[in-house]
Amino acid sequence: MARSRLPHFTTCNRPSHHTGNNGGAARGERPKPRQADGGRERCREDVLAAVRAACRPLTRKEVIRALKAAGGDHGAGTVAKALADLTRSGELLNLKDKRGYRLPGWVRRHPGLFDEV
Repeated sequence: MARSRLPHFTTCNRPSHHTGNNGGAARGERPKPRQADGGRERCREDVLAAVRAACRPLTRKEVIRALKAAGGDHGAGTVAKALADLTRSGELLNLKDKRGYRLPGWVRRHPGLFDEV
């Protein structure tokens, strides 16, 4: 078997590993400041509106699709963080039943075997 004549590169071509993570700015430049325009707050409001409008639990992917269909400009990461914030604050529930995020008032109490009717 003949050896390859192509050079073997062992260095990484990702600049963030070599120059420090400065947000993609060139060496010597400052990273762009984050915009503090209340984007996550708007996203939270839009997520709540989408779940209310659906009238059923929505998964994360369904929430993202609903926001895109409504003309929202929120990225998937922002939506995921907004869902986490809303769940942490108790405004949404995610019961880990693979059905999605829902409003707290939507949780039905299922009667038990020994509950009185």
